[in-house]
Amino acid sequence: MQLGSTASILLSDLMGLFRHFCNKLEDTSVPSDTQIKALLNQAQKEVQTFIITSSLDDWKENATDGTGTGSISLVDGTNLYAFPTDLLTFDRAEINYTGDTNAAVLARVVKMQEIDGALVNTNNDNAIYGSKANPVIMIRDGYLRIDPIPDANVSAGLKIYCQILVTDLSGSTDEPVFAKPFHDVIALNAAKRWLLPRGPKELKNDIEKEYLMRRDEMINFYASRNQSDSINLAPKRRSMN
Repeated sequence: MQLGSTASILLSDLMGLFRHFCNKLEDTSVPSDTQIKALLNQAQKEVQTFIITSSLDDWKENATDGTGTGSISLVDGTNLYAFPTDLLTFDRAEINYTGDTNAAVLARVVKMQEIDGALVNTNNDNAIYGSKANPVIMIRDGYLRIDPIPDANVSAGLKIYCQILVTDLSGSTDEPVFAKPFHDVIALNAAKRWLLPRGPKELKNDIEKEYLMRRDEMINFYASRNQSDSINLAPKRRSMN
């Protein structure tokens, strides 16, 4: 079992770090590797959502920008389309009603209460609120309702820009998707969960403090890495008179 490299990124490294934090490098039978993986994967999801809620800029990992399940084909007469798989945040949508080159337009997300017309008045592909030049999207119960309704089948006509849930770490060479200097936060989070009902109390408290400190450092990094301004410090001039 590896203890972890200087920049620990692989699942095998994270498992080693977990045992190190829990003082379980000698006795590797409890917890089992399966239990550690489960704790690490839960921790990875928690860290991902914490980053999302704490840092709101567009520099995002694990995003699908109109690709994969974020690339949806329009169906003639259909206005309801399921979310991309494991969607976490919805950032932007573009619609191409014709399939022509460079014919996509931005779709504006609106609340249902903003729509004056009845949502059921869609016979003959009637547009309720939007237009093909200015389409709108309503989000509800795992579906995107687009208006106006497509009147043609268009392959990949709906492009969703979003952030999706991280994939579980399973193979020994799998690695987290966020900034590498902070991968140890996952192991600390998982160790904290393991030690919570078991202790010893002093070790549990130490791990909790270390986790919170490293988590704050990570969020400070995410909050500042998109800055365009830098601080220049100049030596203070002193008069020799």
